Amino acid sequence: MSITTASFMARREVQNQREDIDTIDRMIAHGEAEYNKWRHPDPYTVPWAPGGSKFCRNPEPPKGIEIIYDYGQEEAELQ
Repeated sequence: MSITTASFMARREVQNQREDIDTIDRMIAHGEAEYNKWRHPDPYTVPWAPGGSKFCRNPEPPKGIEIIYDYGQEEAELQ
């Protein structure tokens, strides 16, 4: 059994004591402190998410700019 699982199992009875708000708040604060203590200093970021290596690499062109794919060849055929 891992340390984390053992910690949850030891505090399992607290979920049935809904009126003991102070204990629950203290346990949440302790859990958040443990998380901040052990979290990775450089967490993984999905490349296309904000902060990722590909985020906004190819942004959309501004409004009003049109992309012409035929380079005027279509107009020459009509004449």
